[in-house]
Amino acid sequence: MIRYLIALYFLLTVQFGIAQSIKLSGQVKDSLSNSPIPYASIGLLDIDNKVIDGMMTDSLGAFRFSNIKKGKYKINVKFIGYKQIHRSIEIKDQKKIHIGTLLLAAAGQNLQEVT
Repeated sequence: MIRYLIALYFLLTVQFGIAQSIKLSGQVKDSLSNSPIPYASIGLLDIDNKVIDGMMTDSLGAFRFSNIKKGKYKINVKFIGYKQIHRSIEIKDQKKIHIGTLLLAAAGQNLQEVT
């Protein structure tokens, strides 16, 4: 009987540990064409600007962070030819957070005429 109680205890402990996993997801798109931006750099930083995690968007511009703890974070998005954006987010008791679409605006760079 004790074996069954111990096994039940471990199963419940594992299930409780899995339930604490928080997932953060979203998508990166071009602000003008609304098309996905694949392989953009996404950084997840804490309030002290220390890097917690980082990744690149997939071919559809989507990203997903897993195993995030409660707290305040900053999301930085970078891609060549676009302006960098920052988004603040606070994670409380949610299990899944979808922050929606992050729109990147093109970085307008005017070049001088070559003579």
